[in-house]
Amino acid sequence: MSFYLITNEEQLDEIINENKTKLVVVLYSSQNEKAFDKEVIKKTKQIKKYFNQIKEEYQNNIFLYVNLSNYGYSRNVYTHNLTKDVIPRVSFYYNLSRLANIDNIDFLEDIKNVINQLKSKIDQKKSTISIEETPLHENETLNNENQNPPEIAKPSEDDVDKQLEVQRKLEEIERLKQQYLILELQKIKKMKEEQEGFQTSDSDSE
Repeated sequence: MSFYLITNEEQLDEIINENKTKLVVVLYSSQNEKAFDKEVIKKTKQIKKYFNQIKEEYQNNIFLYVNLSNYGYSRNVYTHNLTKDVIPRVSFYYNLSRLANIDNIDFLEDIKNVINQLKSKIDQKKSTISIEETPLHENETLNNENQNPPEIAKPSEDDVDKQLEVQRKLEEIERLKQQYLILELQKIKKMKEEQEGFQTSDSDSE
């Protein structure tokens, strides 16, 4: 099967978003003789032919061709920095990120070399992530086959009852403290009222 021809930005968006775990290789160029010189057109034809040659070898990759002379722009995310001096450009995308560009290609083997280098880095990163995400107790089991993971002691029923009894006593103490404060405040208020009453009686006798 030949590689895909992309006709608009939404289509390119969709393919890159739906293939996050694959290396997406995109050729940006044109075969429009009025817009580009013969050298660009010649290189474009060579790269397209080369894509068809290597696509079977890299079946997990996706190869795309963006014909800039017949391309529907919208947000201009992928082509905003394209100029005639870098075309034909081959870009490499993985996990929604552009990893590399090859501009104005002179050697077709450079495409294959970059794919291999990126594939090696991606595989290495996957391996690192896989190790980091392995649960710790599984690593311990692999490294210490005769050791069992430590068990966490569960509280006994007696311990639970003791904790509840302590909690009840603390609540009772807090309740008694509140009652004591209320009684003391009432005593102070009563003493103050009696004192004011005596002062009033003295004033009347005079």
